[in-house]
Order: sequence, then structure tokens, then C-alpha cells
Amino acid sequence: MMEVLQFFESDRGQALWPWIAALDAFDYCDPRPLATLLRDRPVVPGEVKLALADIVEGRRKPNKRAAAKLKLEAAERMKIARELAISVGQLGMVAKGRFLFVDEQGESRKATDVIGDLGRCETIDAKRAIERLSREVVAQESARRGISAETAENLLRDLRAKLGIPLAV
Repeated sequence: MMEVLQFFESDRGQALWPWIAALDAFDYCDPRPLATLLRDRPVVPGEVKLALADIVEGRRKPNKRAAAKLKLEAAERMKIARELAISVGQLGMVAKGRFLFVDEQGESRKATDVIGDLGRCETIDAKRAIERLSREVVAQESARRGISAETAENLLRDLRAKLGIPLAV
């Protein structure tokens, strides 16, 4: 999920995100977000023009069967996925040692090392605890939104696919 987090932090990600979410809603039979963007935004990103051309030519159509099975509103799918991805991505960065703390002597230490010291455990145990926390975050957010953890995982998978980021092995 770190790649997803990096996408959202980039200028390109900021510019494309509303369009990605709107196109996803269109794919699930809700054209309103896309219509709103087309009315309100003077510039359409180049990456989006191809998708719009496919819609106009009739090659890209809403998936009515998938829309009928949705457990939440089409316009909310990618919003929820984005929130989950950011939370999971930040925890993933901590677990992979990408966050650093600076101690009183001015030396940098990986967050997992500091967490391990505070918890009086090995760094690997701290990493595993963070990974468990990541799964708990997904489960709690799923419950809060009234969807299953499996649905949340599917949303995260769909988000990665829409952003063109391969699944982690």
C-alpha cells in the first residue's frame, strides 16, 4: 500500500484522484460524480480523455450486474478505499522502517526499533504487531461502515488495479 500512499501524495495523484473516483462510480452505474466534474473542471487530464472517449463511443459501459450487488453507494467505493489505503500505507511504512525518529543525541532510528525498545521486544515482533494493527484497522473501519472485511480488501484490490499498481506478493 506504500505505492498507493505515494500516489496520493504526488501532484499527479492529487489531480487524477477525483477523476478516478468518478470513473469508478460511472462503472457502477452512478454517472453523477463524472458529470459534476465535467461541468465544474475546465481541464480534463490527458489520462482521463481516453476513458471519456470510450464512454462516448459506447465501448465503456456501466456494469449493471456488479452495481446490483454493491453493498454501498457507487460514489463511496473509492472514497472508502482511499481512506483505508492511506491508513494501511502509513502503517506499512512504519513496519518497513521508512519512518525515522531522532533521539536526544540527534541520531536517527527506525520507528520499528524504537517501538521494539519501548515494548521490550525484538524489532521483528514490533513489525508483526504493526501488521496485525493494520489488519485490525481494516476490520474496524469495515465494521464502522457496515461492510465486511472481505469487501474492504476487495476495495483495496480494486483501488490498486485502478491506479495500475501491482498487488504485493
